[in-house]
Amino acid sequence: MHIAFLTTEYPILGMKCGGIGIFIKHLSHLIVKSETGVKVSVVYWGNKFTETVWDDGISVIPINQPHKSPFSSFINRRYLNKKLNLLVAKIGIDLVESIDWEGPLAFCSLSVPVVTRLHGSNVYFDHLSGNKTPWNVRLMEYNALRNSDAYIGVSRQALDLTDKLFSLSSNKRKCVIYNPVDINMPPLSSSDMNKNTITILYWGTIVEKKGVLDLPMRAKRQCQTHSHRTGCSSEWFFDMGKMQISLFKAIDRLCIVFRSLTL
Repeated sequence: MHIAFLTTEYPILGMKCGGIGIFIKHLSHLIVKSETGVKVSVVYWGNKFTETVWDDGISVIPINQPHKSPFSSFINRRYLNKKLNLLVAKIGIDLVESIDWEGPLAFCSLSVPVVTRLHGSNVYFDHLSGNKTPWNVRLMEYNALRNSDAYIGVSRQALDLTDKLFSLSSNKRKCVIYNPVDINMPPLSSSDMNKNTITILYWGTIVEKKGVLDLPMRAKRQCQTHSHRTGCSSEWFFDMGKMQISLFKAIDRLCIVFRSLTL
């Protein structure tokens, strides 16, 4: 069995990467280390590099987006379609898993089954935030999902809401497989915590649509809940350049630490 993950981001060669790329890296390495005989390749669709690179036994194969024109969204997908089918035949890929964001496989027809993992599409997040999705993006995502053979939601909400927004076929398999999280991350320093520390892990891109601004408000309510015991003070630290954010809500007997980590 040979699985190819199609993505527009992956944490390699110093490229900036969000939750989707981190998830693919973790899952790919878990599959390879499982010793089940399943091979994994990552197909990177973009223009950041042009030669295949290796990441601990996993090949990261680039397919570029060469066309820049008013019709590039469609033309580049047809180019992707051609290159992917050639790659399937060349290295023996049995299954392609694609992302839902902007529908990379819209108007594509592959010679192997396609599974779409629902992290949350453009339409999905625009719906949650009350924004209007550009018609061409909506078209690409709709067509790509319609052509998929099965769907995997990273959460029950991601699956159910995407199903509702796009009217996914009831005849196609759907399931929820939660994102793996590497628990072997650097521990908090002793100065960050005391015996009553509550640690909140935020995993993914630091953007408003992912709720990053809602978590400090939740921490504020938590602080107010305990204010009858100790009173409350707060300090916020932001380092967006390194894609890290820490929120420290310091209370005499309660310390809430909010930390976001990316690779």
